[in-house]
Amino acid sequence: MADEDEIEAPESDEMGVIILMLGLYLIVLAFFILLNAMSENSEEKVKKASESIAEGFGFQLSGPVNMRDDVDVTISPVFDIVSREIQSILESYIADNNFKFTTNANQMVFKIDTKRIFAPGSIRIRPAMAYFFEDIARVVSTERPGSHLVSEIVVKNNESDIGNSQIPLRELAGRRATLFLRALEERGVDPKYMTAGAQLNGDSMVEVFFEIHVTDHVKASQPPRDVIRRETTSGMKKVSSPEPYPTIQ
Repeated sequence: MADEDEIEAPESDEMGVIILMLGLYLIVLAFFILLNAMSENSEEKVKKASESIAEGFGFQLSGPVNMRDDVDVTISPVFDIVSREIQSILESYIADNNFKFTTNANQMVFKIDTKRIFAPGSIRIRPAMAYFFEDIARVVSTERPGSHLVSEIVVKNNESDIGNSQIPLRELAGRRATLFLRALEERGVDPKYMTAGAQLNGDSMVEVFFEIHVTDHVKASQPPRDVIRRETTSGMKKVSSPEPYPTIQ
């Protein structure tokens, strides 16, 4: 009687294991399908495989699968050339302890001790820096198909910049930033790609930020060319007298 009252438990545990193993098998299979598609140099196959796997797992695609990173592909070669040129110019004209050059993502920044560009209390750019501005302008204004260089100039002044000047410190920094921008503009840099600003800061520094903006990825992906610039006298080949710097009265 006791034997007849016994009820056999359903084999639910075994069924659960089978379902779990089936799910794992499908995941592994999907992984190898995607891996195989990626191993082939065919963007279309990768896209189709990705869409198929996504739909198989119940995902609704909101748009096409983008497997490209156009910004990294097109900016990198141009960025490398421009950063090398700018660093080379800085090293040619300014002592290492008077400037700092850094790169981050698609941005380049150089910082120069203000006194290397302007005399204390003066808004005039030192004549000795004329060729420095010509070379920087040449790099910045070089035509690059599908992209352009955007510059932001920030002049930071402190009390050491006053000298014998009667100009208020904030105004002095602003006028210096304007002169820096105008010096580049007169040497061929498009002003619509430049901005200038001033700050009162603990450090006396001229900071210039450069970013590459891509407007046409197809054109920008063409091989970039190096900028040819003047030899320095260490040495510098002076081909002509530089234009005088603008002065704000």
